Amino acid sequence: MSRPGGFEAAFCGVTLIGCRARRDSVKYRVVLERDPESGHTVATVPGLPGLFVDAETEEEALKLAKEGIVFYLEELGKAAPKGRARAAPAKVVTVDV
Repeated sequence: MSRPGGFEAAFCGVTLIGCRARRDSVKYRVVLERDPESGHTVATVPGLPGLFVDAETEEEALKLAKEGIVFYLEELGKAAPKGRARAAPAKVVTVDV
């Protein structure tokens, strides 16, 4: 369920509420799956372990996933040791075999 002025998403079993916008842009793959029992859409982000959202529609799931990605990266940045470079996001490519 979304809260006014923010979002709610699960991250490693903890509910996250709130989000701030980022200035730079990075692309992440979001996987959308329909839960057959609830009919809700579950969105996961393979590049960010533990990040998933549950929403009534695909549109809402994508919106919450975007907000969750921003929050995840902000929290990851806070946990990075001072003076050390942060790892760049992984690059996903498709190859023909």
